[in-house]
Amino acid sequence: MREKTCSKCGSTLPLNKTYYQKRKDSKDGFRGTCRKCQGYNYLIPNPVKEGFKKCSKCKRELPESKEYFNADKNRPDGLTTQCKECRYKKEIFNVKKEVIPEEHKKCIDCKKILHISNFKTNKNSKDGYYMACTSCLIKRRRIGCKEGHKICRKCKRELPSTNKFFLISKTSFDGLENTCLECAGRKFNPKKKYTLWSDGEIDILIESYLILTKEELQKLLPSRTWKAIRSRANKMNLKRTNDYKNIPDDELYKSIDNIKHKKCKKCREYYPFDAIHFPKDIACNDGYRNICKECKGENFAISDAQQWSLEEEEVFIELYSSKTNTELIKEHFPNRTLKNLQDKAYTIWIQKGIKLYKNIETTERMIRQKSTQEWKDKISETLRKRGIFKGEKNPMYGVRRTGSLNPNWKNGRTPEKQIIMNTPKYKGWRNKVMQRDNYSCQICGNKKSGNLEVHHLDNFADFIEKRFIIDNGITLCKECHNPNKSGSYHNVFGTVGNTREEFLEYIVEVRNLNIPSILNINTNIN
Repeated sequence: MREKTCSKCGSTLPLNKTYYQKRKDSKDGFRGTCRKCQGYNYLIPNPVKEGFKKCSKCKRELPESKEYFNADKNRPDGLTTQCKECRYKKEIFNVKKEVIPEEHKKCIDCKKILHISNFKTNKNSKDGYYMACTSCLIKRRRIGCKEGHKICRKCKRELPSTNKFFLISKTSFDGLENTCLECAGRKFNPKKKYTLWSDGEIDILIESYLILTKEELQKLLPSRTWKAIRSRANKMNLKRTNDYKNIPDDELYKSIDNIKHKKCKKCREYYPFDAIHFPKDIACNDGYRNICKECKGENFAISDAQQWSLEEEEVFIELYSSKTNTELIKEHFPNRTLKNLQDKAYTIWIQKGIKLYKNIETTERMIRQKSTQEWKDKISETLRKRGIFKGEKNPMYGVRRTGSLNPNWKNGRTPEKQIIMNTPKYKGWRNKVMQRDNYSCQICGNKKSGNLEVHHLDNFADFIEKRFIIDNGITLCKECHNPNKSGSYHNVFGTVGNTREEFLEYIVEVRNLNIPSILNINTNIN
């Protein structure tokens, strides 16, 4: 038997499922830790007595014989895994399902098999129909109601199930909505007493709504407003066409006192043809709507004070540029506001004059206050003490402000290398090295101006005596010399402790170049 030691507890156990969990990634196909270390118990099977067998369902140990288990040729012991009692219970529940013909369905409530036409459609169900038939669904809705009545969902009142009290609906079970007509258009207030429509009022509305005019209907139904009549008629699907009947062209416009008037399509009255009485609309032929503002519920008949007369416009044009807005409102336009004046000036394209703001008060504010005699005496005394620092009298005249004499001097913080590189000696050495190498990189051959640098073969810090020797320098480009560029010399060997041997190693092993090709240009490298 194969065994394995647990990597956590160190116990040696048989290598099987009872002690280790399976794992495909491992070599032996099991985990490294045992089941107990992972927080599980060992799967040790309970031993069964000889001559007995355990039922897989009831877990009882019964004698291994045909008296307790049925025969099964496919099993190694020739018996089923379940006992006869468990098999018998299973057979009882395996009753044959009731056969339902096509296009039929069984109701849950009445247990009757009915045609699909007796069921309402439901998109949420699998077959697209309700589980109960329409008659059973109606009974559910009307539990505790009288026959031919229905309870409103909002106000909880019991009303007759007719179209006089409930809206017609094709999707509902009984063809009517669940809320009454009174609650459908507004929120129900239980404290408020609703005046229901009587049968007589409904009959009058059905008979005369499509025939009579608005005024005649209000006389027949004095307790109802025109809005209530219209809403009730719309709920009963009574469509009225003569409210907005088209007006012929001869009657649409009319001149009264040499002023053009237009007839309203709703109230059938003439009003002046302007934006005061009719709202503007580009979609209409004449640019105005056919229903007046009074019928639309908007601001009707704007007062004449808001309109500018010709006399007011003439006065406004003359005085606007010479007077302020406050003066204009006080003296000439007491009924106008500041915004009215600004809007009017914007439409006429008038601006205030510049002379309007050049008065005594503004000039005094702009002029600087003159200095007093005391202030002048103080200035003269200070100038006498200090003297006039001009030309040779200035103590800093002719002094070169470099190094420690400069006011920005910070005790020599510039590094030594930077100081040396700025000297003319170093600049001359650099130019001679580049001139010897024909102003080209000795590794890649780059000749771009401004991209070349000089490299010390033996580094600048350690070999002080070789800093200005021409044979110790070589021309390189920034891509081959900069430590931030990948593959460059300083990126491979670093910037500290560089030598001539490292550079030759970089040429041969890293860049795979031939040394003689470089030595032809610079013969004094080795």
